Amino acid sequence: MEEPEFWQRLEYRIGAEFAGFADRRLRYYWCDGLVPEEYDLTSAERQISGVAWCGQAGRSGGGSRSWPAKGPHPATASIGRPSCPANG
Repeated sequence: MEEPEFWQRLEYRIGAEFAGFADRRLRYYWCDGLVPEEYDLTSAERQISGVAWCGQAGRSGGGSRSWPAKGPHPATASIGRPSCPANG
């Protein structure tokens, strides 16, 4: 799978995770995109950081949130692994 498809699948997975929360207040959040900005795949604790566009249903707009993502992570296991030059 190519890297853009990976990020799109992860975006949908985040939305599904929000919808499945036991806390009903959290079920109405959504994710409308992930923008990876910085890759650190050479250290012992690999990390990708970037911006996630998230919001809550019924509220106008949304906003961006910075995020670090340490990998590998169980949430990405069912999505697959992107093929990009950084993966080698």
